[in-house]
Amino acid sequence: MKEHRQIDISSTLEHIVGEVREIKKTIISLSVEKTAKVNKTWKDLISVSDRVTKLWKGPSAVEEIRQQREKEW
Repeated sequence: MKEHRQIDISSTLEHIVGEVREIKKTIISLSVEKTAKVNKTWKDLISVSDRVTKLWKGPSAVEEIRQQREKEW
């Protein structure tokens, strides 16, 4: 009887370890995908920012901040 339990426990542990390995693979995969998305989003933001800066006709950021500080409420 004890031997039968040990076999059951052993196979159950093997199954659990296999499941944990699969979960780990999934987490690593998702992490890589998320990092790639974040990097792409950042590059897109910088690209748009550069285009907006080239087209901007208003005051510079420094001038805008200076004007806001001088405002009297």
